[in-house]
Amino acid sequence: MADILTAPSVGAALLFFIGMSAGAINVMAGSGSALTLPVLIFSGLDGSEANGTNRLSILIQNLAASASFSRERSAADIRESLKYSVLTLPGMACGVFVAVTIDDAILTKIAAGVILFVAVSMFFPSLTSEQSGGAAKNRLLLYPALVATGFYGGFIQVGVGIVIMGLLFHLAGGSIASVNARKVFIVMIYTAPALALFFLSGNVDLLKGLNLAAGSAMGGWWGAKLSVRRGAAAVRYFLVAALVLSGLKLFEVF
Repeated sequence: MADILTAPSVGAALLFFIGMSAGAINVMAGSGSALTLPVLIFSGLDGSEANGTNRLSILIQNLAASASFSRERSAADIRESLKYSVLTLPGMACGVFVAVTIDDAILTKIAAGVILFVAVSMFFPSLTSEQSGGAAKNRLLLYPALVATGFYGGFIQVGVGIVIMGLLFHLAGGSIASVNARKVFIVMIYTAPALALFFLSGNVDLLKGLNLAAGSAMGGWWGAKLSVRRGAAAVRYFLVAALVLSGLKLFEVF
């Protein structure tokens, strides 16, 4: 796979296709980065470069998804999402600092472990559109949880969408559709400065990042349109298989 991805023309087409798939999956369910991060590593980037380059795709994807969601969101909901986004920023900065200073081999192994965990988590009970979660008394717990989530998002990103959706659903409340829209907005806001920090540290490959981002933007746009249908369930088993193989490959099992 690595040889295919390093061939310029074939690698570019695969990055676009994988970006499109991951963009739709990220918006509809989360964990698309568990697919794109190992692919970037297999394309020849080291762990830190892949981690930073992936943020360009995430930013563009969530911009497209936020634009797609925007017609169905109120001004009050956007203000609340912005407030939650600000809470993630201090943790995000600390997470990026750790990500660019940690030994690359260790970062790759951490990514592999997270990817395998995300594969297992696909079989955990999921939220459904009929549910409406949260209680006002739990909102105080949400604030420190978002700071901690910002650290994780800045550090490795993989699976952070699922974490944010769970926190918002159980601690802030709302339907799965509104929670999904808030998640997309929060990730978009904290990813912009995270990308800037990775870029300043020399850990962004613009060419591969833009190629992946082009596909992610398309996938993010359509993922937002289809999110109410929970279309990601149809690709669950394919995604799990891809994540398991990627995780084992990063662990150098084969």
